[in-house]
Amino acid sequence: MASSAIKNRRPTRRGSLEPFICPACGNASYLLPALWRHLGRCCPDLWAGPEEWQVVGSEPAAVRELLRAAAAREAAQRANTLQVSFCETDADGAYIRRDVHEVAALLSLPVLRAAELLRRAKRDIPLVADAEPVQVLYEDDFVIAVSKPPGLITAPKHRHVGGSLLNRVITHLGRPPLPVHRLDQDTSGVVLFCKDRATCPRVHAQFQQQRVQKRYLAVALGRPQQGTWTEEGPIGFHPSVKVARTVTSGGQPSQTDFQVLAGRDVDFSADASPSMTGPALPSELTRGATLVSCRPRTGRTHQIRVHLAAAGHPILGDDVYGARVPWAPRMLLHAAELELAHPATGQPLRVAAPLPDDFLRALDVLGLRGDL
Repeated sequence: MASSAIKNRRPTRRGSLEPFICPACGNASYLLPALWRHLGRCCPDLWAGPEEWQVVGSEPAAVRELLRAAAAREAAQRANTLQVSFCETDADGAYIRRDVHEVAALLSLPVLRAAELLRRAKRDIPLVADAEPVQVLYEDDFVIAVSKPPGLITAPKHRHVGGSLLNRVITHLGRPPLPVHRLDQDTSGVVLFCKDRATCPRVHAQFQQQRVQKRYLAVALGRPQQGTWTEEGPIGFHPSVKVARTVTSGGQPSQTDFQVLAGRDVDFSADASPSMTGPALPSELTRGATLVSCRPRTGRTHQIRVHLAAAGHPILGDDVYGARVPWAPRMLLHAAELELAHPATGQPLRVAAPLPDDFLRALDVLGLRGDL
């Protein structure tokens, strides 16, 4: 399929030759036989087969023209994959959602090839830039930390929609940041993003190795008897509520340290309604409130919320584990501080986020604001 001159060319430095790039995955091949083998494995649906390669021969210009034509077919395949996966409707006009096996069958593709097409097609969709401003807490050439308002998700559910903190940061930076952790939608406070892919592994490693120090503020129901304590219950899925977690013997190891900052005896039993996972609240929990400092040592889903509920003092405003009240329209949990080693310098980096107005107003109702 290739002439001996090209087939046997083996440069001492690959950088001296322009590689042939696979239109599907971006793999670089410097020798034509290696290119043909790769294309046959990676994306055979883009080609008529080896006979197409033989017609082209070994002229680099002709090969690159073949690759350009295949790239156009790859773009069409990705568009078809998105169309079949998400954009078709049934007789009632409702969108049909198909899994990768259904997509592969409809497009006559291997499942792995269909999965790769879908993954790359979604990555091709540009992230939306939202116009709303962000409160920047810290920024340099490597990272940016911002204060997430309550009620805002950290990252979009789909690339083609906005409405998240990440979409707002895109407008501030002029390009997409890389999230390294998340907060629940109702939780406010510090969120850190990396600015480039080289920085992310150094930050991720600190989160995975539990070297990032996090401090949250929460308003808990009732008055804990102890001033400080640690919860170590393993956290797993709730047996009946899909969105919830619970302490269970089969869960993941988890640890949170708690410290009482202030407490008040205040009766809000007339305002409180129970959460979706709990029974009616005992009166002692709705006749007192406590401002608690929370330091999670692990990073499980809903960890602080689950551990405070397991301790008998769930978070005020938490409609999954705690109690809802009209004057606290969301869960009173705030990511107050984040401390880690700077990914470039190794020096300590501490970022703090001020309490938002809705949290402060709730503290006023409970008489706890003066204890900050």
